[in-house]
Amino acid sequence: MFPLMSIYQGDVRGRMEKLAQQRQKWQREMEGIAREQTFPIPKLFPHGQSDMALSMKKLYQVGVSGVRDFTDEEKKDLFRGENRGYFYFVMSHTGEFHQEQYFRFLTENAPEFAQQLNDPLFYLECLRNDLRFGFTVNDTHRIFSDTLNAIGIRESDSGKFITDKMMGFLYQKFSAYQNGAHPEVLETAQLAIDLQEYLRSYDERLKQVCENSTDSLIAYLRNEIGRAEKNYAALEKVKPKDLTADEIKINLGATWIPADDIDQFIADTLECRSLQRIVQYAPATGEWRVEKKIMSPQQGKKCTPPTERRTRVHLTFLRQH
Repeated sequence: MFPLMSIYQGDVRGRMEKLAQQRQKWQREMEGIAREQTFPIPKLFPHGQSDMALSMKKLYQVGVSGVRDFTDEEKKDLFRGENRGYFYFVMSHTGEFHQEQYFRFLTENAPEFAQQLNDPLFYLECLRNDLRFGFTVNDTHRIFSDTLNAIGIRESDSGKFITDKMMGFLYQKFSAYQNGAHPEVLETAQLAIDLQEYLRSYDERLKQVCENSTDSLIAYLRNEIGRAEKNYAALEKVKPKDLTADEIKINLGATWIPADDIDQFIADTLECRSLQRIVQYAPATGEWRVEKKIMSPQQGKKCTPPTERRTRVHLTFLRQH
């Protein structure tokens, strides 16, 4: 973000365009913050992030065999929260058989992780980070999979193709279930009713948060958007009138016409063929230069534009022709 006054550079339309672009940027930022607060979703971890001290040999082995060659202590460390990004990286390089053995090891030998393994939000996080299982880890995982199937999502589908809006709905449902809500919140009929209501009210709830939230950052962005809208409206009032095609006069040599276009126009008008440029323009002096004699396709001989060979032609001369 930057101060609003820094936008005021260039012509009125240029200012308006920059102002509109900045307003859209602020709006996206504000909606993103409001969405995180109102419809939270599992975190997306950078694969490979880890506090584990692993040798280069171990890192190479991960790319070949995944978790298979980890010691028992390394297997436990891998599942700790601070290593979650590395956990997803290792699991993506681990075959299904060794994945299943790994989770069996955690269940039997790491009771400190039992709460996470029995939380459906953990499996939703796995889905968000594109970790999919071809086996059932435990009863909680089975409930998670059945819930996805009930609303038409297969756990084998990539989490990348599940929208944040749907992730938000699943996060709500599994959070309620984990916090002691009646199991019927995950029943197929109830899910269908709740999903319909969730989708119907989603945009309105997001709008209300953006308009009424007391969050300092949302309030700041809301204020900046309001200022941008007022300034845009003020610029709209002094914006020059749009010209019609008939009102636009095009003079040969006008500085706003690219030199390439003028070169092509002269070649087409004089019916000349040349592999080199016919004219060059020097912005510093405002002068045009006719480079060389060129060939007329009709006469099969050289033809010279209405100037002598390699003559300097001032901009006013070109405007008269």
